[in-house]
Amino acid sequence: MTLNALYTALVDSFKAGEPILTVREIAVLLHLRNRIDCSTGELAQAIFIPKAAATRAVDMLEGSLLVHRTRNPDDLRFVRVRLTLSGIAYLERLERRLAPAKTKAAA
Repeated sequence: MTLNALYTALVDSFKAGEPILTVREIAVLLHLRNRIDCSTGELAQAIFIPKAAATRAVDMLEGSLLVHRTRNPDDLRFVRVRLTLSGIAYLERLERRLAPAKTKAAA
């Protein structure tokens, strides 16, 4: 898959009325897809970005209703992030848009 294919898929998403996400935000969604939840620090470490950048990405994704934060009632500093159903659906639609490029690259 090329960057052009990713760009085309993101433009198609925008035309369909979906939020345009950065590669960093997509990386957050992809990381969360295979987990029940994780902390912002774990996200940052997993995708090799500063914790502040991970927090900004989660802020944007939460504003777009693609992820949800849950605070530990015993320690409000401890926050877990998880995909929402909208986040899962967004990734599925993005993957469908990227499927032709993956098929072409495999050939």
